[in-house]
Amino acid sequence: MDGGIYLLQESGPPIRMILQACSSERALQTLLAQYPSLLAGDQIDSARPRRWLLVAREAPLPRPGDGPGRWSVDHLFLDQEGIPTLVEVKRSADSSLRRKVVGQLLDYAAHAVHAWSPEDLARLFEERCAREDLDSEGLLADLLENCCRPGEFWEQVNDNLDMGRIRLVFVADEVPAELVRVVSFLNAQMDPAQVVAVRIRQYAGAGLKVVVPELLGEPSPAPPRKSASTRPKRSPTPAAFFATMESRRGVWEAAVAHRLTGWASHAGMRLIWDRDTIENLVHFVMTQDEHDYRLFSLSTAGTVEINFRWYIGKPPFDRTEKRLDFRQRLNCVPEVALPVEAVAGTGGFSLSSLLSEPALRAFLDAIEWALIEIRLSWYGDAVLGLPSPGSVRLPRGAAVASPEETTPDEPPAEPPPGEAVGVAPGTACPRSSRT
Repeated sequence: MDGGIYLLQESGPPIRMILQACSSERALQTLLAQYPSLLAGDQIDSARPRRWLLVAREAPLPRPGDGPGRWSVDHLFLDQEGIPTLVEVKRSADSSLRRKVVGQLLDYAAHAVHAWSPEDLARLFEERCAREDLDSEGLLADLLENCCRPGEFWEQVNDNLDMGRIRLVFVADEVPAELVRVVSFLNAQMDPAQVVAVRIRQYAGAGLKVVVPELLGEPSPAPPRKSASTRPKRSPTPAAFFATMESRRGVWEAAVAHRLTGWASHAGMRLIWDRDTIENLVHFVMTQDEHDYRLFSLSTAGTVEINFRWYIGKPPFDRTEKRLDFRQRLNCVPEVALPVEAVAGTGGFSLSSLLSEPALRAFLDAIEWALIEIRLSWYGDAVLGLPSPGSVRLPRGAAVASPEETTPDEPPAEPPPGEAVGVAPGTACPRSSRT
């Protein structure tokens, strides 16, 4: 039986503090969110004590086959090395503590490394700071302590997710011995992931409370960070992307993809060649003052995805009306009809919708408008000089074959004229106001 602890005063007798059961699981979660140091970062790594950045409470995690956000992690933290730390909080009175919590957190971890991206975590963090009126840049600076720049930190997060270098933390007011043994076993088996259990006890007396975190089990030290050059490359080469696109979607859609990547490079965008579990992808990213705006993506399945969710917390698209304006401009492309709800997540359409020159020009008009709005939101009217959407054409000799009767510079036949899908009748499609 716990005999309590004693608080010594400068004068007067010691104050006896009695062990007090946690009132509720929610109270323990709130305590941890307010005081992240209770995660015992100095006990997890005494040589390099862990500092914590709370990304989100109830962090949504996509569950395969059930749509986005079907699971939620009690707390999602990042430490100063960008290691995602998933925390599950339980009271000792919860009968599922030993029986279910291990499988639950392992489920979360297995899906998190595939479902989350650095952009997802950055967005969750920015949304939390906006809700709680916190200074996101200041919190991140406090975490990093000048050890690296924010852009480098988010690259570390990406590397850690790629390698499965995460940390799982079980937190409870009392931790059964059986769970401690499970934690020790998992630590020996799960390199480079780390598993720890933290017991947080509360003592009360004379109107005071003392909270004592204690690391249980035998945590394995966090493995040294591997350099990106030692990891297997998951990203396809541009040549592989276009070859796959041509073989699966034909020369015309591959030609449109060439047009888009060429235009984006001239417009100052960054191309990120990527791969999910099935398709090769290229993401079109505008970087402004270390903020990445992943405006849209192409896949070798012949889809164009508009990634509203990647920049929903960044100016000017933190304002719903700006995202709706962007959607309206995109819907000026014939056969494109993004629904209103897409501005809170993603929307997509077939790349074949851009086969005609007018359709491609309308799409690039919309993207050009978005680029200008991003730059204006940071620098005002001082930023001009984006290329005209029609000024970048597929160069002769590109790695896309063309039928004998046409040249690579000639667009395919235009579809029959008709009103733009998704735009209300009588609504004029806006054009970029600057070139």
